[in-house]
Amino acid sequence: MIFRLQLAYRTRYREQNLNPKWKPFEVHIDQLCYGDKNRPFLIECYDWDQDGNHDLVGSCTTTVNRLTSGDDVSLSLIHEKKARKSRKYVDSGQLHFHKVYCWLDFTFLDFVQGGTELDFTVAIDFSLSNLPLNDPSSLHRIGPGTANQYETAIRAIGEICQFYNASKVFNGFGFGAKLPKSDQTLYNFPLNIETGEPRCDGVDGLVKSYRSALRHVILSGPADFAPTIRFAAQRAASLPANGSKYSVLLILTNGIIADMERTKEQVVKASSLPLSVIIVGVGYDSFDEMKVLDSDNQLLSWHGRFAKRDIVQFVQMRNFLPPHRHLNEEELTDARENLAKEVLQEIPIQLTSYMKSRGIYPLSYRNGASEFTPQPRSTDSSATSSPMISPRHTTAERRISPLARLGSAQPTGRPMSYTDTPPLSAPPLSNQRFGSPSRVRRRLPQIPGEQLNQMHIY
Repeated sequence: MIFRLQLAYRTRYREQNLNPKWKPFEVHIDQLCYGDKNRPFLIECYDWDQDGNHDLVGSCTTTVNRLTSGDDVSLSLIHEKKARKSRKYVDSGQLHFHKVYCWLDFTFLDFVQGGTELDFTVAIDFSLSNLPLNDPSSLHRIGPGTANQYETAIRAIGEICQFYNASKVFNGFGFGAKLPKSDQTLYNFPLNIETGEPRCDGVDGLVKSYRSALRHVILSGPADFAPTIRFAAQRAASLPANGSKYSVLLILTNGIIADMERTKEQVVKASSLPLSVIIVGVGYDSFDEMKVLDSDNQLLSWHGRFAKRDIVQFVQMRNFLPPHRHLNEEELTDARENLAKEVLQEIPIQLTSYMKSRGIYPLSYRNGASEFTPQPRSTDSSATSSPMISPRHTTAERRISPLARLGSAQPTGRPMSYTDTPPLSAPPLSNQRFGSPSRVRRRLPQIPGEQLNQMHIY
C-alpha cells in the first residue's frame, strides 16, 4: 500500500551556512504523528535555492518516543540515490537534537478550575484632558441618577472579573491628579484617599471608592502611563511563582498619553511577568497610540528589543456604549456583556502563554486533586481542519461567566509560528480524516509525562 506524505512542519532557511543551527520550535503531536508516539515520521533537509528548486541533502526517520527518551540524539541524513550509486557513500551529514520534550497544552479553564486566581488592579485616568468636573462635557461628570462612562466601564467589566478571585477584591488606584494641599501630580494613589488603602471590596466598593476620589482630587496631568505599568509589573513580580495568581491591570483612560516611549519600554520589560494590561478607551479620542500598544500582528518593540509576548489589549468603549445614544435596558445589558467580552478576550491566551513559558501546570493537576476533571476527547465527526475553530461549549461551560467561556474557546492546537528547523512529514492514516487539534479537547494525563500533546524541539 502506497502512502502519500503529508507536510507537518516546514522551517525557514538558514542562508550561507554549511553548519546551520535552527531555532527552537514546537509542533502538535496530532499534526506530527497523529498522536501515536511510536509512529515513524520523516525529516528531510534541503539545500535552499532562491529559484525554488531546493536540492535534497538527505533524510532520516524517527519517532517521538525515541527523541524524548534520548535514543536518537544524532541522526544521519541519507540521500538514497547517492547511496545506491556509491558503496563508499556514508551520509550527507548529521542532524543533532539538543533538546526534545513534550508539553501538555493546558487551557485557561484548566488553570482556573485548578485554583489559579486573577489579581485585578484598576487604574483610572484623572488627568485634565478629561475636562474639569464642572464642565458638562467632562468624562468624569456624574449627573443625577446617571453614571458616567468611567463608572459604566467599571461595572461592566468588574462584574465579570470579580468571580475570578475568591475574595472579590479589587485594588483601585488613580493617576494624573493632584491632591488637596499638594502641587505635585501623583500617580498610583489609592482611590480610598482618606484611608490610603487601595483595597476595594467588590464592584460596589470600587465604584464607591471612585466617587469618593472625585470629591478629593484636582484633575491635572500629564497622563503618564509608564509609572502605572511599572507599578503593576512590580506587583506581578511579587506574586507566587507557582501560578496560583495572575495579575491583570485595567487602565481606564481618555487616550491622551504623554510618555509613549517610556510606556513601550515598561510594556516590553513586563512581558515576561504574570501580567496582562487591558486599556479601555473612554471618550472620543482617536486612540492611535493605544492601538500601537495593542500589537496583535507583531510583538511590541522598544529600541530593537521585542516583548516576550503580547500582554496588552485595547478596546474603545464607544464601539459598545455610544455616549450620546439612549439605550433601553435590554440594549444596555447586551452592550455591557459585549464590552466585557471584548475587554477580556485575550486574557485566556495571555495567561496560558505565560504559564507555558514558565513550565507551570495547573495546581490541581500537580497535586493530583480529584476535583480536577477535564472534558473527555471529542468525537465530533463534523470537525473541521481549520486550526482556528474553537471547540463547542458544553452545557456546564455555558453556565459559567463569559471569561470562562472565552477560555474554553481557546484552540489547544493552534498553529505555531514557523521557525528555523527541517521539515517534518508523516504518512496519513488510511480511511481516517485528520481532525484539527483545536476541535478536539484532549484528555489530561493522570500522571506526568503521559499523553503529552505538544513537542518542543531544540
